[in-house]
Amino acid sequence: MSIEVNIKGQPVELFDTDQLAVFHNKTDKTDTFLLDMFFPNKRAFETTDIPMGELDTSTPIAPLVAPSVEGRIMVDKAKYDVQYVTPAYLKPAGMITPQNVNDIAMLQTLQQAGFIGNARNMSDAEKLRVAQVAIYARNRQAITNFNVQAAAKILIDGKITFKSKDFPEVTVDFGRHADLKFAPTTTWDAAGATPVDDINTMIDSMVEHGGTTPEVALMSSKTFTAFAKTEQYKEQFVKPNGANAPAPLNAGTFNSKDAKFRGELDGIQFWTYDATYRDEAGTVTRYIGDKSFYLIADLDGFLCNCSLQNLDVLGVPLDVYDYAVEQKDPSGVKQISESSPLPVPSNPNGVAGGDAFIA
Repeated sequence: MSIEVNIKGQPVELFDTDQLAVFHNKTDKTDTFLLDMFFPNKRAFETTDIPMGELDTSTPIAPLVAPSVEGRIMVDKAKYDVQYVTPAYLKPAGMITPQNVNDIAMLQTLQQAGFIGNARNMSDAEKLRVAQVAIYARNRQAITNFNVQAAAKILIDGKITFKSKDFPEVTVDFGRHADLKFAPTTTWDAAGATPVDDINTMIDSMVEHGGTTPEVALMSSKTFTAFAKTEQYKEQFVKPNGANAPAPLNAGTFNSKDAKFRGELDGIQFWTYDATYRDEAGTVTRYIGDKSFYLIADLDGFLCNCSLQNLDVLGVPLDVYDYAVEQKDPSGVKQISESSPLPVPSNPNGVAGGDAFIA
């Protein structure tokens, strides 16, 4: 259902959620490789907590975070309960103003989709609609960014810390065994490195503490390059195939920020991942460190969503609920998106590795 507002006494009809979604599907999306590969299962619950007994996980988990006020991620300290996990509550919002209209690519896409006429001579109503699309896209991307960042932290650390200006920080700890944090005695870019032995040590630890063996090795391009240059790797996986045989791992020519499949060794897929994001302070941050290497058995995690605490959809487990509200003080229209997500590993002890594999 669209929302109608009055601008200078004239009614202006903004886009409804379905129209916004149609346009959003035409735009570039955040890279969701980590979510897609390691948290492929989607679960929705009609409660504010995630009942862990209804998920196929290997261990009971006991973190708890709390809902937010408008526009902030809010967390609060609370009792731990081994039966339930309470996800974060997200509510990004933005004011819709004609001054927001400065994305030329977005204007062209809107014009091609028939949402606006001449992008160079828009009416006030069209400017507001374009601004609404921009805020909607920003809100949606903010939620996706949160999910990807949370997935990365939970995947590599087995825990995540939520922070806000309004509540003390809370750490959601899934209980990964300390022995699964690993650093080689000799870094892989140094003489005498033994990466194959190091990997076997990590596999033994995963079997002992997680009851599983890895399917994926995830690392930075720098770590991969160092690994591929070591003598132990060459002696065990390259030279036995003969001088003219292709290398089992693809070193490639250029590094890529996108996930890149490098090949397979003894049933373990080798992937490099160098993607980055900007944090709230504007600092460019990697999802995984440039000295990192992780063996991963858990490819069956969950992205869970709980019911939203909004009267329009109270108790409905939506991944995102979008709406616009007109307000008088301060005067304007606010586009809001609500979500209550949390990535949950199926086996917290299904990952071994660390961030100190090269110097």
